[in-house]
Amino acid sequence: MLFLFGPAPGDDLDPEDLEDRTQLVEAATDTELTAAQLAVREVLATQIINDDPPEVWTTAQRLTALGLDRDAVLGELSMAFATVMSKVLASRSPFEPKAYCEALRRLPLPSVAELEEALIAAVRERPGIGADDADQAALSALGRSTTTSWSPTCSTG
Repeated sequence: MLFLFGPAPGDDLDPEDLEDRTQLVEAATDTELTAAQLAVREVLATQIINDDPPEVWTTAQRLTALGLDRDAVLGELSMAFATVMSKVLASRSPFEPKAYCEALRRLPLPSVAELEEALIAAVRERPGIGADDADQAALSALGRSTTTSWSPTCSTG
């Protein structure tokens, strides 16, 4: 629970209780977040507490082991969840647990500087390259792909 909420602001708040969890998430946030960002952090806290899906906590531990601090890890997890949810909302399709698991597996995201460097290299290597091809070349240089291949370690089904 320390990972999610830091030092608890009070012993009277129970992370298992949804209303208390909301207060704990808000109190543990180092920066000012929008209501949507807080809602995503609440979802993540619920997923970690319930270990559903287990890949969320596994990913948090992996990112922490890479040296990311708590806020950075929660930001990365938030990006994965928000990306999947925006596709669900835009397409009005059901939530895809495997897509979420795959998004978690691809974390951490490259930094803006890494993306910029890879795009510049792609354009210098192939003057006149189209935007889609430049994106693909940059992702490839970063060891990423825009195609999805499901991770065999995903337990969601």
